[in-house]
Amino acid sequence: MVQNRGPKATNSFNREEEEMATFSRRPWTGIPIERRGTLMLKKFLANLLCRRIRENFPDMQRTIGRLLAAEKAYLMRLGEPRTLHHQQQTYLVSIAERFQTLAHQALTSPEELSADAMKLRGMTQKSGDEFAEELRRHGHFYPFHEIGKSTSSTSLQNEIDLVFSLGSDSVSPIP
Repeated sequence: MVQNRGPKATNSFNREEEEMATFSRRPWTGIPIERRGTLMLKKFLANLLCRRIRENFPDMQRTIGRLLAAEKAYLMRLGEPRTLHHQQQTYLVSIAERFQTLAHQALTSPEELSADAMKLRGMTQKSGDEFAEELRRHGHFYPFHEIGKSTSSTSLQNEIDLVFSLGSDSVSPIP
């Protein structure tokens, strides 16, 4: 319970004196003393705030600890600090060398790469190269038909049978 300044109060209004005068009369004397006046309200609210902080402090500490541990793990993954210019250059050169090794490996032996995403690109390139080589060496043996041009299925089958009956040993590839 507090007393506010009234509409007819003068400039010399003293809240503490007015509260003491008001709360020392009946019916206000029935209110416990720790519930009367602005000073008691401030004390009550300060205690309430401290209690809430004490209740929530362990959760805040755990959250901060978890976030700190995650940041420390991230920093550990970055390695030792590189404060000198030479250390920074060495680190960047090591990254460039690792990239160069992976790029070379992707081009020469993609099946040996560690990540499947890198292998797929290399395997696609290798398959394309093998297909191009197969067409260059033996493509003249394969029958090609124009799209939209009508052919009977029996004549197409006869051509395929003819190509396979000749065999790749009996016909020399065109250079």
